[in-house]
Amino acid sequence: MHIESILGVTGTFFLPIALVIVIVALKYNKENNQNRLQADLYAKALAAGLPIPDNLFPEQKKKHNPLNTGIICMGVGAGISLFFVGIALTAEEPEALAGASIGIIPFVIGVAYLLIHFLEKKQQKPEENAK
Repeated sequence: MHIESILGVTGTFFLPIALVIVIVALKYNKENNQNRLQADLYAKALAAGLPIPDNLFPEQKKKHNPLNTGIICMGVGAGISLFFVGIALTAEEPEALAGASIGIIPFVIGVAYLLIHFLEKKQQKPEENAK
């Protein structure tokens, strides 16, 4: 096995994983710093005897949005399929086309999320009309 192929395999599989880990760590660090700053401000306000504003710790209710999740899953599935099609075309390896079918899994999951979104939207309309 040549060093180029080892580096290629390593880069292909481990570089995206490392990138995701770095992005998650940066997001976690940002949120952690923000929470620490809010807690410090709260502690200083208490120590100084100042009133605490009601909006210091806003409620962070993140409602799950199946539309966003569906679009992301469909994009990931299409990206995976296009990746394997691109390999098959550029490397002239028709076996790589079999890998394109892997992209169907997240794509169909995305379609299911879109279906959930539209069904929930349809169910909410009669409830809103009843009010």
